[in-house]
Amino acid sequence: MSGRTTRRRRQAARLGEIMAAAYLTRRGFRVVARNVHSRYGEIDLVCRGPGDGPPWVFVEVRTYRSARFGRPELSLTPQKIHRLRRLAAHYLAALGRPGDPFRLDAVTIYWPPTGEPPQVQHWPGIG
Repeated sequence: MSGRTTRRRRQAARLGEIMAAAYLTRRGFRVVARNVHSRYGEIDLVCRGPGDGPPWVFVEVRTYRSARFGRPELSLTPQKIHRLRRLAAHYLAALGRPGDPFRLDAVTIYWPPTGEPPQVQHWPGIG
């Protein structure tokens, strides 16, 4: 993969995370952290959930510009979900809140190659 392709992919991912945060904020979520790194990997968005749901929502953002590899939500494998659970638990433990309930969500952003506006979908409770 060329440096230009990698750079474009990173830019698309960054823009996807911005779009996902804006989308969730419009729906009552409060984004409290972005791109949280630990030894287990990275959490794209950490949110406080609206309403009666769990107070913490950890969000994986998937951004795609092509359907060549299938829809973005299909890339959320059981292994990835397990790793996200571990990341969430580690994050809460680091805050001194290891018993707080949480939920894992995904937001997928798909840019059709036809130039149409991106399609944003929220997938609550992915695992």
